[in-house]
Amino acid sequence: MDNKFSKSIRWLLIRNGAIGDTILLSSAILAIRERYPQAWIELLGIKERMELLTGEGLADCAISSDSVGIESLYGPDVPIHPVLKEYLSAFDFIICYTAAQEKTLKERLQVRPDQIVRLHPALPDADDSIHAAQHYLNALEGLAPIDKLQAPRLSLTEAEIAAAQRRLQELSFDRSRYVLLVLHAGAGSRAKQAPPPWFAYVAQMLQQLWPTQIALVQGPADEEAVENVLRFIKNLPIVLLKKEPLRSLAAILRQADLFIGNDSGVAHIAAAAGCPTLAIFTASNPAVWTPLGDHVRIVDARHAI
Repeated sequence: MDNKFSKSIRWLLIRNGAIGDTILLSSAILAIRERYPQAWIELLGIKERMELLTGEGLADCAISSDSVGIESLYGPDVPIHPVLKEYLSAFDFIICYTAAQEKTLKERLQVRPDQIVRLHPALPDADDSIHAAQHYLNALEGLAPIDKLQAPRLSLTEAEIAAAQRRLQELSFDRSRYVLLVLHAGAGSRAKQAPPPWFAYVAQMLQQLWPTQIALVQGPADEEAVENVLRFIKNLPIVLLKKEPLRSLAAILRQADLFIGNDSGVAHIAAAAGCPTLAIFTASNPAVWTPLGDHVRIVDARHAI
């Protein structure tokens, strides 16, 4: 299909996933945007997470799946909600990343005969060594280029960057005196969390090289992990980034000189925001889940704990 017609083409990508999975989906969005630069690309899922993938060169908007009655898709004996049916009818391409095994799901998603609808597994197969970003990209085979995996990126506005700079000033960060090290000791499970003394040791080592101010990311489930790290860090300037909105956190991470964290969504945000990133893997396979980019390094510690 010629790109000159792409302005009228409307894409919908559906996925309810974790933060890291969501970030990796941006590689698929970049491929669609390359093939159809003027198309409308809409995302349906957990809104705050999907909003990370909106902006220049990425998707046009993100919608909460709860707002259109998407639950009616998954009950074969339940009629599809009229609001959802009308919503789906607006799209030419629908890609649904799902773990559901409903045989009728594709038919229920296709509310117009001329729509192209694809279902794709929400997660790579456990025995597969393909990177998750490539896994998501493969859903577009024949529709957009899948042989060139682009590293995920975030599109942040000047206003968001300025707000992040003000936020760091509020936290008394002084770039003229310090480098900014952001640590994230939490993760989606305990198995993915490196021992707290590791973070303390690295912070103290860097402090010996440069005057370093430390920002600890504390998400909704990170309180215990943060407390454990603070017990081992002594006499270093530390601030807490507590429950920052995701796009605000991304803008702050773009200002950081280095991010060190576990295999978590925050590590993927840091890498996609362009921050030099060191990701520590203690459980999952880095070949599948590592953040992507030339500015990313990993520590594979799966057999060291």
